Amino acid sequence: SAGESTLIERGAQREACQYFHDLLPMLKTTAGHTAEALKQAAAMERLDRLRNIYDPSLAALPSSYGDSAIGVYARGYVLMANMTYLATIHVLGPVDVADATIGKRLASLTALPPVDLARYDRSTISDYIRGNNELWDETREMAPKLTDLHRSLVEKTIESWCADVPADARPGVDDELATVIAKARALRTSGQMKQSEAVLLTMALMFVPADAYSVEFAETAITFGRSCKSLGVVGGLHISNSQVPAADKLAGIATGNVLLSYNGKPVTTRAELADALRDAPTTGEVPIEYASFDRETGTWEKHAGKRTISGPIAATLLPM
Repeated sequence: SAGESTLIERGAQREACQYFHDLLPMLKTTAGHTAEALKQAAAMERLDRLRNIYDPSLAALPSSYGDSAIGVYARGYVLMANMTYLATIHVLGPVDVADATIGKRLASLTALPPVDLARYDRSTISDYIRGNNELWDETREMAPKLTDLHRSLVEKTIESWCADVPADARPGVDDELATVIAKARALRTSGQMKQSEAVLLTMALMFVPADAYSVEFAETAITFGRSCKSLGVVGGLHISNSQVPAADKLAGIATGNVLLSYNGKPVTTRAELADALRDAPTTGEVPIEYASFDRETGTWEKHAGKRTISGPIAATLLPM
């Protein structure tokens, strides 16, 4: 009967709506992975440029890592967009007039060609979705392969870029970020600048998957390291992710700067800063020294400031 057909139709719509609803979190996750992969690939390109600027003798980075990351996640994103698109058409199937207009709008949002609705009925769409599910599963299974690929790339890069670095100062593939930074600084303070910079460039590659900012940090550490002698310091604390009050920013505790001393005491480690904060007065002004980078001259400059707030500094502080 007509009533029975309507109920069946509505049941199919509810099923399609549920499927569409289930797809959205996966699409969002995959879009995030795609964006991260693109950031990593851009960081890898920048790292290769830095290698060329600071030490052209170092071997060029292989392109396989960036290409694979983009390939896997972009493929996954397009598959998910396609699936969502077709699932939406599935939902809108009974709405004859609206199908074409909404389909074209979805196509523009997903950068996919409009679907010829006449070519699809519910069974062909279901078959297509099942096939895409299998491809999606394959895409997700490639994630561990990316991890293995990156680890292999790091191992080869350590061997190549750190060939002149003493064995006990080379980064280990499982080293923490702070450990690698400490090794680079130890090399710099002992006068082994080239080896220190090779370790910093290697560090950037090691931590790109976790944070594409690692490449920018490596460049900052290299330029700062080259300026330490003229600044009259052995190191400092790089300020990032700063959420400090306006008064601290005015004092010079701002993202991108390097804190050099606090209350007259050099601060080259977080432990030294903790001691300086503990011993500083809780009222009045506390003298600080910091360095800022002048992009026009390409040099670091030392400045004096006065902090009017007591207590911890609300920022990420990495030793340099």
